[in-house]
Amino acid sequence: VLTIPISVFSIVYQSFFLKKFCRVCLGIIVLLWFQCALLLPSFFFANVRAPDLIAAVSCICIALSFLIFFKQSYHDNRLLQSDVIRLSRFKRDASIFMWRLENSKWMDTTSFEKEIYLGNPESKIDFLIVCNPYCGACSYAHSLLTEILNIHRENIRIRIRFAVTRSKDSDNLIATKYLMELLTGKDSGPVWNEKILHDWFITPDLDAFSQKYPLGEVNNIEQHLMDHEQWTRNAVVSFTPSFFINSREFPAGYYMEE
Repeated sequence: VLTIPISVFSIVYQSFFLKKFCRVCLGIIVLLWFQCALLLPSFFFANVRAPDLIAAVSCICIALSFLIFFKQSYHDNRLLQSDVIRLSRFKRDASIFMWRLENSKWMDTTSFEKEIYLGNPESKIDFLIVCNPYCGACSYAHSLLTEILNIHRENIRIRIRFAVTRSKDSDNLIATKYLMELLTGKDSGPVWNEKILHDWFITPDLDAFSQKYPLGEVNNIEQHLMDHEQWTRNAVVSFTPSFFINSREFPAGYYMEE
């Protein structure tokens, strides 16, 4: 008896919402109704005690309560999915994104004397990322940038700047110095830089990394460190990774995956 309201809901749900029927589900419903039909005569003609009747009615009420609850939950979920779809369409509208980008904070991103490039240095589409060597989110962002490069390598320029504080002798500063030695040395170039950053962010372990990429001739990178530190301070970079597209800060509310 308790299965009747639930089975009715199942049939209505499959008929009007899913627009298709599950043969196995229908078979189970037919079997349950058949069993119910066999038991109903004995239920009505037997000596039914009041406590048993109260228990049966209570069970039916509980089943109906669950049915109403799940129906409301399903309705709320459908509304939520509809809102998510509309929001997704809004966010993926290129014209809206460009409007947000053009009205976001502008920052002077004039190239340094020793800029760290990936992709095509001559491209008019300039993507600047501010990161630090031990930032897990920066590692993920770099993997996304690699995917972008694999598709648009000739059409995009990516520049890397490090959020560094020279007054603090930290692991971040030590790793940044080592990376900048490699990224501004004689082998520096888009292909080399991409390989160095890729290998570092896969396993940010300086001991293992320095064995794979030992330093040759030591460069004077103090001015480069000063440039990166001063720029990130002027840009008021409060977290990493931070992104700038053609000197405009990446709009809030959007994600790299989008």
